[in-house]
Amino acid sequence: MKYSKIIFSFCFFYLISLSSYSQVRFGLKLGPNIAYANFKGVGASALEDFRELLVKYHFEGICILPVNETFKFRLGLGVHAKGHKSVETVNSINHIVEITPIYLQIPIIASYVNDKFHIGAGPYFSFGLSGKYIQKEEGGGVPSKIIRDGSIVFGNTIDSDLRNLDAGLQLEAGFTIKYDWIISGAYNIGLINFWPAPKADPRWYIWKI
Repeated sequence: MKYSKIIFSFCFFYLISLSSYSQVRFGLKLGPNIAYANFKGVGASALEDFRELLVKYHFEGICILPVNETFKFRLGLGVHAKGHKSVETVNSINHIVEITPIYLQIPIIASYVNDKFHIGAGPYFSFGLSGKYIQKEEGGGVPSKIIRDGSIVFGNTIDSDLRNLDAGLQLEAGFTIKYDWIISGAYNIGLINFWPAPKADPRWYIWKI
């Protein structure tokens, strides 16, 4: 709750400060996310051996603040689905873990834009809203077994599934159509361990279109 109040307050006062600037533009950004978790430290290689990519989504309202004709700042506020999936096969039985959290995300991007292309980079901050945690076994000629199928518990205690707060760096590049339409790809590099417990130091990574 503390983090959400800070995030919403920041957005509110930022938008008020821009309201008198006549060249400020607003828009929408949406597309697929290709999400996975990156692991470091003890046990990281084993976790990554069983990792699979997840296709998710993002939907974001954006506010563009021009500094001059080609240099602009962009503030976003949107819903981003991230995730991790692992499939480990033991004795022909697939042990599947799928974590699919949904975050409220705020990117703050500085970008160079002309009438043909754009490039940009900047930090993003995310606050966990909801999500699913599924753990099951299937295959091997036996009935599927659901070990866990429930909501993600966000928090900073040892009993929590994921931390409330995520943050990282966003890099992006793409094509510009008459300054009004942008087709781009972006890469989110997580900089915060998303597990409350020190388990292989995982970070969220996402390719976005």
